Amino acid sequence: MSIDYARRNLESKQRDLSRAGEKRAQAQKKVAEATKKEADARMALSKAKTESTLKSKQRALETASKNVVNAQKAYSAAETDYSKREKAVAEAQKKLAKEEEARRKKELKESKTAAALNDRKHADHDISIAQQGVAIAHLNERVKKLELLPDAITVLMLSSGPNDQYKLRQDKEAREIRDALSRSRHHDSIILEDRWAVRTEDLFQAINETEPTIIHFSGHGAQSGELVMEDDFEQTKLVTPEAMARVLSTVSEKVRLLVFNACFSVQQAQAATESIEAAIGMGASISDAAAITFASRLYSAIGFGLSLKKAFDQACASLMFDRAGEVDTPMLFTSNGVDPNELFFVEAQ
Repeated sequence: MSIDYARRNLESKQRDLSRAGEKRAQAQKKVAEATKKEADARMALSKAKTESTLKSKQRALETASKNVVNAQKAYSAAETDYSKREKAVAEAQKKLAKEEEARRKKELKESKTAAALNDRKHADHDISIAQQGVAIAHLNERVKKLELLPDAITVLMLSSGPNDQYKLRQDKEAREIRDALSRSRHHDSIILEDRWAVRTEDLFQAINETEPTIIHFSGHGAQSGELVMEDDFEQTKLVTPEAMARVLSTVSEKVRLLVFNACFSVQQAQAATESIEAAIGMGASISDAAAITFASRLYSAIGFGLSLKKAFDQACASLMFDRAGEVDTPMLFTSNGVDPNELFFVEAQ
């Protein structure tokens, strides 16, 4: 996590808190208004003289009392949400402070290392010392990244298969991925969620519900670069790379990898890295069998704590046994400054 990312995250949480505060104030105002109306109804009841008026005012009081209860419940919910947002802001502030302290220490360390190297640059053994210093800094950075890894991550598998397209074995793909994860070293750290017959309007719901770290799309891809999803009539609906990139720019900040296990999805993967750290797409058509083999090996390697680059390389290598002609079809992309060799999703042993 970078300082800029942590700062943006804090600002987002602060905006959420501000909105929650406004809602709480509105709810508190409604409680006051409902309470006043109840008091007025109670006063009107006390002044009623005829039986018919008495009954009418009694009903009005009962309604006003129910409104007070409902307003108090709404205020309680708003107060709970505000407290939750306060905690989120505090946690974001803590993470930002941690990142700033890490950068300060790193800059201080780099400054001291540079001075030491400058003083000893004419000695042959300084080369060895410098290499050791770089290796230690690299190791420390890797340890810091591993410390930030969550206790468990969620892989969200989105499957779409319109009736006007040929049938894919997405059920088999889901089963193979689940089996591969169950046999991996860190199987307890990875949760697989799947959603079937996905329509475009289902994307936000599924992502917001599961808050995934990895999104895996299984389905067809058009040769022109669009993804094939379903419309309300279970027929083909094409989604452009630009549209998917716009979706990704608005989703959970936890999303770090998107796997497009669909033909001709390389443009989707490239566009996705505008918003997330890494994406995998297919540079050409890929057979159902090769797609399943690639996916199961990729998630198995991730489940063993390997970096994204090693997991991707293993998944491609697995195609050499029976699908050698498709070994170069999967393609890996990362956003600027992201090294896939340093990108881990579960703690490596």
